[in-house]
Amino acid sequence: MQKNQTHWKISTLLAAAEIKDGVCRYEYSGLLRRELYNPDTWTRINLAIQRDFSSSYALILYENCVRFKDIKTTGLWDIDAFRRLLGVDDIPSYQQFKVLNARIIKPAVEEVNRHSDIIIKPYFAKNGRRVTSVRFTVQENKQMPLFKVVEED
Repeated sequence: MQKNQTHWKISTLLAAAEIKDGVCRYEYSGLLRRELYNPDTWTRINLAIQRDFSSSYALILYENCVRFKDIKTTGLWDIDAFRRLLGVDDIPSYQQFKVLNARIIKPAVEEVNRHSDIIIKPYFAKNGRRVTSVRFTVQENKQMPLFKVVEED
């Protein structure tokens, strides 16, 4: 694929469904099956935790860190790839790391640690004075109840 080309996919949720004698059978499209089958992409996320986030950046960070809870670290993410992950790669002010860190990373880390079942801590790798990558340590938040569900749920 060339540099400026976009790769776009679409699928219906269910390709087919049938209820017969009280038994529901359904199937996903081939495209969606391949996407759902990839275990590196998906993890269980508690919706009661997810709804407490007010920042989309914190939610993105949480969703991408929680799956590493058992491994304890995310591994290194290239800083440009991290900007794309957060959806700020085309915002000029976030090209400066100090702005990205002050306005996005620090507040998102604080929100994840305050509202979720994990505690994360960022570590930055540098080449000279330039930050080139980030990784997060991930540990269980022992202060968070196992099932964070209110009665009305």
